[in-house]
Amino acid sequence: MHGSIAKKDQKAQYYTVGNASEVSLEDARRIAVKFKGYMADGKKPSLEHKKDTKKFTLQLFFDEYLSARGVKSTSNRNGLQQDTINKYLKHFNRLTDKFKTRDALKITRGDIKKSTTELQ
Repeated sequence: MHGSIAKKDQKAQYYTVGNASEVSLEDARRIAVKFKGYMADGKKPSLEHKKDTKKFTLQLFFDEYLSARGVKSTSNRNGLQQDTINKYLKHFNRLTDKFKTRDALKITRGDIKKSTTELQ
């Protein structure tokens, strides 16, 4: 989805908000309002929008999972056994730091195959 934003006495600037099949109209409108704000501040909307988007790394997902589950105890029946946590940590630490800090939402099957062949 794209549109133009014009300031007084200036040419309209065209920016793409996102792919129409991936971004809903409601989200695109919300992003367009942000873009107008960026332009009012004299900033480039596309660059500022990239800064605002949060990167979900494998490390972040892993840490959140472990903290959400917690350690099994009498007060936390759904927690993980300490042995299970240790096994998870052992296998997670086999990944390279570069792979742990990649955007988890953009990892493909090919990336995983490539990383496992590098480990062997």
